[in-house]
Amino acid sequence: MVLASSCLCPSDLEEIAEEYCLGHLDWESVRYFENHFLHCPACAREVAETQQFVNVFRLAEYA
Repeated sequence: MVLASSCLCPSDLEEIAEEYCLGHLDWESVRYFENHFLHCPACAREVAETQQFVNVFRLAEYA
């Protein structure tokens, strides 16, 4: 998965954030996406919300 630019939010942000939080991105995509969202409040917020959802879902699996 390749993002268009480190200064623009990806058009498929929700999908990329989900794949990132689930650990399904390749190393190069992780590095590229992290470089972007560490400087982009909107993407950082999407990652935080997605990570929270993933954490709750994982906890529910064990309940």
